[in-house]
Amino acid sequence: PISRPYLALAAGASAYISPISRPYLDVEATIGDFILLRSGGMPVYNFCVAVDDALMEVSTVIRAEEHLTNTVRQALILEALGYELPQYAHLSLVLGEDRSKLSKRHGATSVDQFRKEGFLPQAMVNYLCLLGWNDSTDQEIYTVDELTAKFSLERVTKSPAVFDIKKLRWLNGQHLRALPEEQRSQLIGEHLVEAGVATDA
Repeated sequence: PISRPYLALAAGASAYISPISRPYLDVEATIGDFILLRSGGMPVYNFCVAVDDALMEVSTVIRAEEHLTNTVRQALILEALGYELPQYAHLSLVLGEDRSKLSKRHGATSVDQFRKEGFLPQAMVNYLCLLGWNDSTDQEIYTVDELTAKFSLERVTKSPAVFDIKKLRWLNGQHLRALPEEQRSQLIGEHLVEAGVATDA
């Protein structure tokens, strides 16, 4: 039988793939040659993502460090097609309190679930930014505007962060106390209605 053709890309010897952290990888040793189109003509994930990033003119890609080898493939594809590479940043994983990879068994995993449990959006943003980042001060309570002004990838640490629900609850309490009384009362009323305790917020 004649096997159907597929398209593969021969990997070069090495590649610098992140203007932010500048990791150096021996491509041949880590990923080798890789397929772009399957025998049925369907492009593989990394080819689709690379082309989509190029056509959408994506300037910065931020992802978990476990996708480092995918970034190498995508960077090689973009170079082969003549596209300019975006900046790549790879963040350490967020761990559960047992130091294992954060998963559903550690509790709430969706933004909506945290909202239903009473966590404010600004508190979530505040806490998530503190996972592996600081502005070299002891400040812990930030508004979204402050984080927008101060946050930079250069100050993201390389060590894995631990998701501490107690710290998140404390931060949420601080943000709740900072709300105007009328807004705070409205939020409490809405949660009581959603929980079936009250009929009118």
